[in-house]
Amino acid sequence: KRLWQELVRDKAASQENSAGSAQEEAVTLEQLDPDAQAALNKARTALVGRFGSLLVAWSALCKSDLDAHGKRLDEKNKNSEAKLDEPGRKGSSSTWKLDMEGFSGACSRLNVGLKNPAKVFRLMLGDPCQGQRSLVKHDLCALLIGVPVPDRAEVMGQPRPEEPVLDPKAYMRKATHDFHSQNIQAASLKDVKKALVLR
Repeated sequence: KRLWQELVRDKAASQENSAGSAQEEAVTLEQLDPDAQAALNKARTALVGRFGSLLVAWSALCKSDLDAHGKRLDEKNKNSEAKLDEPGRKGSSSTWKLDMEGFSGACSRLNVGLKNPAKVFRLMLGDPCQGQRSLVKHDLCALLIGVPVPDRAEVMGQPRPEEPVLDPKAYMRKATHDFHSQNIQAASLKDVKKALVLR
């Protein structure tokens, strides 16, 4: 608690000197460990610059490791290459894992441009104290540290929240309505007979 108070007090003092007033009590990773933040920033920039988004980068890294080591990601999984991208299946991108060797090798094979992929790997591990030795897709969130909240979805590769994403029932209702709106409608028996003759 005392350490936190000192960090917040030091931040407030530096902000008062530079801006004239103290701001909210928050400490960033950049203040705690500037080297770690710089490494995450460089990795994020390299991956997004090369692949366009972090989710596309994750898929490319895992596929590169898979190609290089022949289904090394999940030795028990005997699914074909085509089935690897199906959601919910073993072997889909949501269940892929990359160990340090696989991550470093995939980064070098794909020319990502990370000088020290092992350091980035260690920074991305979500729970190393519990024995985590491999990265999973959720660990990409570490690369979002330092990214402004409105930009996170775009960097990750997910649709922005303002884009409506319909649930399956709403989608089917809309698709059914759109399909049936194309039907020929007849107001009288004469119109029905005329429509049947035309078909």
